[in-house]
Amino acid sequence: MTIAITRDRCVRRAMEAAEAALARNPAATPTLSDLAEASGVSPRTLQRRFACVLGRSPHSIVRQLRLAAARQSLRTGQATSVIDAALRHGFEHPGHFAAAYARAFGEAPSATLRTTRHERPASPAAPPSLQIVLRPLRAATPDDAARALGSG
Repeated sequence: MTIAITRDRCVRRAMEAAEAALARNPAATPTLSDLAEASGVSPRTLQRRFACVLGRSPHSIVRQLRLAAARQSLRTGQATSVIDAALRHGFEHPGHFAAAYARAFGEAPSATLRTTRHERPASPAAPPSLQIVLRPLRAATPDDAARALGSG
C-alpha cells in the first residue's frame, strides 16, 4: 500500500514501526500502544494525528497494510489459496478477510488468485525419470516350462 510520506513525524514513525513489524511477521497486528511508543506520543495523541493527517485510525491503516501484503502474496504465488493468504497475514476468519479484501480492492481474493494463475500458468511437471531396459527374449525350452509348473 502506498501512503504518501507525511511530514508529521509521529505518524511517519508509527507507519515505519507498523511496516517493520509486518516485515518481521506478516501476521503481526501492532497495537495502538506499540505504535504510540514507537512514535514517542501517547496512544490518544497518535489517534488524533492519524485522524488529522490521514483521516483514518492507526488500526485501519495497519489492516490496510496487511490486506495489501495479502494481495501481494496472492499475486506473486506465495500464497497458494485464499485461506493461506488470510492466515499468513493474520486474518483468522476467512469470510471477514474476503469481505474486507473485496471492499479494499474491488474484487474477491479468489478472483485475484484466479487471475494470477491464468497470467502465470504453472509449468508442467517433468515426468518422473523412468529407465526401461529392453532385453532380447530367448526361446523357451521344455526345462523352462517344467520350472514354471514347479515340477523341475
